[in-house]
Amino acid sequence: MAVTIKDIAKMAGVSPTTVSNVINDRSAKAKEETKQRIMKLVEEYNYQPNAIARGLVKGRSKMIGVMLSDITNPYFSQLIDGIEEVASKSGYSILVCNTHNDANKEEKYIDIMKQYCVEGIIFTSCAIKKSEHLQALVNAHYPMVTIDKRIDGFKEVCNVSVDNYISGYLATKYLIDLGHKNIGCITGQLWASNAVDRLNGYKKAMEDYNLPIDESYIYSSKFDMKTGIDGANYFFENNKEITGIVACGDIIGYGIYKAANDANISIPKDLSVIGIDDIFFSDVITPGLTTLKQPIDELAVQATDTLLSLIEGKKVENKSYSYEAKLIVRSSTKELG
Repeated sequence: MAVTIKDIAKMAGVSPTTVSNVINDRSAKAKEETKQRIMKLVEEYNYQPNAIARGLVKGRSKMIGVMLSDITNPYFSQLIDGIEEVASKSGYSILVCNTHNDANKEEKYIDIMKQYCVEGIIFTSCAIKKSEHLQALVNAHYPMVTIDKRIDGFKEVCNVSVDNYISGYLATKYLIDLGHKNIGCITGQLWASNAVDRLNGYKKAMEDYNLPIDESYIYSSKFDMKTGIDGANYFFENNKEITGIVACGDIIGYGIYKAANDANISIPKDLSVIGIDDIFFSDVITPGLTTLKQPIDELAVQATDTLLSLIEGKKVENKSYSYEAKLIVRSSTKELG
C-alpha cells in the first residue's frame, strides 16, 4: 500500500504541513536537517503526492479532459495521440472518457471530469446536444473545444473541423467523374453534424450532375465497421445496380470490404469504394482505399492549442477553424468504360 503524507510526517516526527511545505519548496522556516530527513523518507518510500489534492490546493490540476465516442476507431486513436503530445509539451495530462455516443454517459463523464478538476474539455463526441450539464459549462465560460462536431445552440464553443460538406461532395464527384451514376452513400448517426454534412455533400454532388437522389441508396447508422457491413449488404440485396459507394468514414469502408468479400463482389472490378478520413490502415488494406484525407494531426494540434489558450485566459478571436480534406487516390475505385 502506498505511503501517505501523514505516514511520512509520522516517520519524520513533524506535521503533515511541514512535509507538504518541504516537498513543494515552501520550507524557508524548516531546518536543513529536517528537510533532508523528510526528503530521504520521500525517496526511500517512493512517495508520490496526490495530484488531485495538490490541484485543489493550487487551484490547478494541469489536466484536460477528452470526450470521444469510440476508442476502437483508429481515427480517434490517432487524434488522442496528437492531443496528448501537444498537452504534454505544455505540462498537461489528459483524462480520456469513451462514451459510445451515449448521452447519459457523456453527462456522467462531465461530472467525473469536474470532480477531477480538469481545466478544460475537448469534445469529439457530442450526443448530449442540449443539456443542463453542457449549459452549466457554457454559462460558467468553462474552456471547451469541439473537434469535427458542432454543438447545436452553442455557437460560442470553439470548433475545429474539416469541411465535411465539401468532403462528401468531393468523394461523390470523384466517383461521378469516373463514370458512376448509381452511387450509394453510407454514413453515421444523422444527429451528428459531420454525418449530416457529408450526406448533404453527397446529395449536392448528385444534384449538380443531374443524378437522381434515391433514399434507398442512402444508409445511416454509426461510424463503425458494422454499419459498413450492414449498409453494403442492404445495397447488395436491394440495389444491385449500385456500382460505387461513398463511405462517410474509412472504418465504414472497411465494413464494405468485408461484406463485398463475403458476397464474392470484387473491389474495384465490381464495386468502387471511396472513404473519408485516411486513417493509417487505409494504405495497408488490399486494395488500398481511395479516400478524402483529413488532417487529423492538425486538428489535434489546433484544438489542443486553442483549449490551452482558453485555460490560460488568453483571448481567442477565432471560434471556428475549418480545414479541407485532400483526395488520396488508391486502388479501390475504377473508371467505368
